[in-house]
This record gives sequence, C-alpha cells and structure tokens, in this order.
Amino acid sequence: MNARVIQGEAPHCGTSDCEMTPSNRDGVLSLIVRRILVFVIWQAGVLIELPLGSLYTWGNLNPYVTSYMRSFQNIEYADTVWVLAAAVAGQSVVIALGGIIEKKWGPRVGSILGGSIFVAAVALTYFTASMFPAFIITYGLLFGIGGGIAYTSPLVCGACFPCAHFTSQP
Repeated sequence: MNARVIQGEAPHCGTSDCEMTPSNRDGVLSLIVRRILVFVIWQAGVLIELPLGSLYTWGNLNPYVTSYMRSFQNIEYADTVWVLAAAVAGQSVVIALGGIIEKKWGPRVGSILGGSIFVAAVALTYFTASMFPAFIITYGLLFGIGGGIAYTSPLVCGACFPCAHFTSQP
C-alpha cells in the first residue's frame, strides 16, 4: 500500500514523517528502529490517557471526599456531584482548544500544557479541600480543562501511526 494513499485517509498526518518508507531510509534496521519507536510512543500515549481517565472515577471517590469535607462544613452527596459536572464541562469546552494547540504547536506542547494544568489542579486541591466552592473550581473545572487540552494529542499521534510507520512499500 502506498504511503500517500494512507496519508490521504488521515489528512491530519501532513508531516514529513508520513512520507517515510523503508526505501527512502536506511533499510531494515531503520524499519525496526521506527517500529520500536512507534511502540514506545503508543505506550506513552496510553500513559497520558490513563490519568486523564481518572475523571470518571469520581463516583468511587465521592463518598470519601464527602465524608472528609463534612468535618469542615455541612455538605451532602448531592452537593459533590457538582465536582464531576464542572470537570466534564471544563473538558467539553476546551477539548477543541486542545486540538487547535496540537495542530498549531504539535502534540508535545498540547500534552505538556494540558498535563501541567491537570497536575496543578490536583495539587491545588490539597489547599482547597476545606472550601467546597474552591474545590469545585480546582478539582472540577481546572481538572477538566487540563484533561481536555491534553486529551487530543495522544489520539492524533495514534491516528498517524498507519501513515507514518507501518508502510513497507514506497
């Protein structure tokens, strides 16, 4: 299969990497190294997406967080549902921004920026655990914003694999 045909199937793969085939590189050794690199990049994408999926464990965390917050204020389980709602809203609003960042500056910038906001949100939650509205902003909204920005970069890299690395004919 021609690399250009596969590139046509994935129009976002416009980089020069998509035109690399064994015939225009150093042969078999280059192909083996590229396939190992593909596997490493794929694993990195999985490791990026894994913590981003922790957003959906809020149902399991909710009883523990609620009982901890009850020592500071009168709060019910129904109140802490707003944390998940804020996280999903933040992620939904900025996921397109993550795609724009990835397209303009590359997947590395999108992953680092989103991951930094994501980690900062979790770290700031340490200081806001006793104040429920601030907790919604940090663990809810900022958590979702960071996850939304970082979410698209590994997906785009994964979509480029067929056109960039698994072609065997020019």
